Amino acid sequence: PSGATQDVYLQVRNFKGLSVPIRLASASVREVERLREMMGMGLMMGALLCMALLSMIRYWEHRNPIDGWAASYSLLITLTVAQVGGVLNAFLWAPLPEFGNYASSVLPVVAVGCALIFIHTLSTRTSHLPAYHAVLSSVGWACIASVLTYAVVDRFVAEWICNIVILIALCIGMAATLVSWRSRSPIGRWLIAAMLPQFLGAMYLFAEALGLVPP
Repeated sequence: PSGATQDVYLQVRNFKGLSVPIRLASASVREVERLREMMGMGLMMGALLCMALLSMIRYWEHRNPIDGWAASYSLLITLTVAQVGGVLNAFLWAPLPEFGNYASSVLPVVAVGCALIFIHTLSTRTSHLPAYHAVLSSVGWACIASVLTYAVVDRFVAEWICNIVILIALCIGMAATLVSWRSRSPIGRWLIAAMLPQFLGAMYLFAEALGLVPP
C-alpha cells in the first residue's frame, strides 16, 4: 500500500566482489526507462543483423570470402551484445543459468579475438607486412584460446587472465588500426569506426573492475 513501510531483501550470488547500485523509482518512471533500454538494444541488434544480412547477400552475389567473414563477424557481435544486454539470458539460457553465466564471460573474449582475425583477413589484401599479419593472427587466436582457462583454473583467476588478454588484444587492435590509417589503407577509416568504440568501452570496463571509476 502507498505510504506504508516496505522490507526489501536482495540476494546476489557472484564469484567475485560486485557493486550493486540501487535506485528506487516509481513504476511509471521505471517503465519508461525499460522502454528506452529495449529500444536502444533493439536498434543496435537490428543494425548488426542488417549488416550481417547485407554481407550474406553480397557473398551470395560475388562469392567474396571477405563478405562471408563480415557476415559471420556481425552475427558474433550480435550474439555478444545480446548476451551482455541480458537478451540471451532471458530467452535462451533461462533453463540453464550456469551456461548463461559463463557465456557472459566467454563471448566478449571470443569476439575480441575474432575482431583481430577479421582485421588480419582484411589487411592481407591491402598491406604486405608479414610481421604485422603474424602478430594480429597470433594474438587473435591466443585471445580465443584464453577462454579455456575457465575449464582449468579458478574462475576468479580465469576472469583476470581473460581481462588482461582482452586489454592486450584491444591495444594491439588499436595499434593495427592506426597503422592502417597512417598508411592510407582503404580500410583504415572503417577500422577506426569499429575499433575505437570497442577500445574505449573496454578501457572503461577495465577501470570499473579496478574500482577506478564508479559502476
